[in-house]
Amino acid sequence: MNRTSRTPTALRSFLAAITVVGVALGPTSAFAQPKADESAPAAEPAAPNDEAIQEAARRYDLGLKLYAEGEFRLAVIEFERTYQITNDYRVLYNIGQVRIQLGNYARAIGALKEYLKQGADAISEERRKAVEADLEMLAARTGHVRIVVSVKRAEILVDDLVVGQAPLLEPILLDAGEHKITARAKGYEPRTVQLTLAGRDAEMVDLKLDKVPEGGSRVVIREIDRTDNTTLMWASWSAAGVLAIGAGVTGGLGITTASDLDDLRTQKDPEPTRSELDSASRRARTLFLATDVMGGLAIVTGGLALYFTLSGSSGDEKKDAPPKTKPAPARTSLALGPNRVGIQGEF
Repeated sequence: MNRTSRTPTALRSFLAAITVVGVALGPTSAFAQPKADESAPAAEPAAPNDEAIQEAARRYDLGLKLYAEGEFRLAVIEFERTYQITNDYRVLYNIGQVRIQLGNYARAIGALKEYLKQGADAISEERRKAVEADLEMLAARTGHVRIVVSVKRAEILVDDLVVGQAPLLEPILLDAGEHKITARAKGYEPRTVQLTLAGRDAEMVDLKLDKVPEGGSRVVIREIDRTDNTTLMWASWSAAGVLAIGAGVTGGLGITTASDLDDLRTQKDPEPTRSELDSASRRARTLFLATDVMGGLAIVTGGLALYFTLSGSSGDEKKDAPPKTKPAPARTSLALGPNRVGIQGEF
């Protein structure tokens, strides 16, 4: 019994349609195609039922329509679904050509190589040469990457898509361009590298995974206990008080110095020298500047003291906690000089 007599009528009609309408991709493709060899016998297909064949025919026709409209991404989906149903090698040729249009060069190579493999002697010499020319062109737009991972059975991802588990026995064919390669495994920190692949490159990526530290990965921002808050609270209040007193003292001295400067300017006998006037003016400016600085710092430290006081009085301390030694109060002193004002002390 020959092949035709064993093939359902609906399937024979559909396969004949592929042979004819499959040529429609040729004139609009970016890569010229010769006409199909209609005399060559088709390879033995699977034998889906009539309902599946009708669906395949509908999807194939829709794929051609979408292709003609420039909807390549949708067209290739319909062609691939057609191939899943019929397992007819000739659909792979259309899939490969649409993948070229999409710039999916590695996937185009896979489809066209499978087309040649499955079609074997059923493919005309003219068509075979055209496909081989396409494969040569695609080789210049793809490269191979061998991925080695230090952990067996680690999951390997390329551009966030899983491609297999370590060890990968064969290099991966990828489109030329930039790629993100990741390896991850339970109990290990994931590792990611960026790779730029040029046409015909053969690269190797070696990913060494480090074990997750004991207890897992932790990020500690900061921990402040009750003792820390109390110490900071007392120190802040003490500093704020000293700064406020210092601002008052320097402010009073500044006013006195400014008054003396006014008297000096109106003095006639003896008339003050320019050097004396400049010196008195500098002292007054220095004292007023010190007043402004210490006043500002007093406000800031007072705000901090209030914050530590409120955060330390939330009542969430343990009742059975041992008594804590009260920290010694801050010791500070104010240092004044002709041209300087300063604060020194221990907190």
